[in-house]
Amino acid sequence: MRTYPDRVKIFKYETLAEDPLKSTQDVYRFTGLDLPNNVVNWVRKNTESKYDTAWGTARNSTVTKDKWRTELNSKQRNMITSLCMKTLRLVGYKA
Repeated sequence: MRTYPDRVKIFKYETLAEDPLKSTQDVYRFTGLDLPNNVVNWVRKNTESKYDTAWGTARNSTVTKDKWRTELNSKQRNMITSLCMKTLRLVGYKA
């Protein structure tokens, strides 16, 4: 990443979940591609759901982004954190 900073861009899950359309626009801009309207429509349709149901295919991404914090117990969260710590630090997360 440091060798080719203009070729690598880190996109964090939380940022994508908080503003999926802006994140998608950023990806397309970074790659130099035009963002097609059908992609914009797909992102809106699949991330702006009013209902967060277990059987649906669309989710409200701002609601689901932190669900793991409440649905996993502390032992599970700690295990995931310890297993992923090296990678998390590499991409800019703080422990």
